[in-house]
Amino acid sequence: MRTRDARLAEQRRAHRDAVMAAFGAALPELPAVDIPGILAKARADKRIALRNLAGHLSDHPDALSSGSPRCPVVIVRLAHVLHAAGYRDVVRPGCAGCGKVTHDLPRSGPDGRLCQSASENSRTGRRVMPGLWRDSRYD
Repeated sequence: MRTRDARLAEQRRAHRDAVMAAFGAALPELPAVDIPGILAKARADKRIALRNLAGHLSDHPDALSSGSPRCPVVIVRLAHVLHAAGYRDVVRPGCAGCGKVTHDLPRSGPDGRLCQSASENSRTGRRVMPGLWRDSRYD
């Protein structure tokens, strides 16, 4: 059991180091001592969320400034926490279905994160487009 715990601790350290490096590159004005608190507030400091965050930031270094909805939910939470903390260069992702900018994008669709309404409407056959709601059952 000890070797498993040591291996998991090493993985967490590696993910944390990768996230710290990504923050240093993306937000140089963010003090390194504030990063653990921000990660905790965004619920991004634990195992799976930290791994997803590290992986996505290494693959997409511009994830915090692009606003792309093609991201894990941890990026959405983190972007909202950073934006609320005054980092206006961080672009909060919007819903891929309707464009609404919200911290609640629980579902993932083919074009990215979806809000609850867009997810439900796509499941029931309604096409969701920014500014246009249309029932596809009558097409």
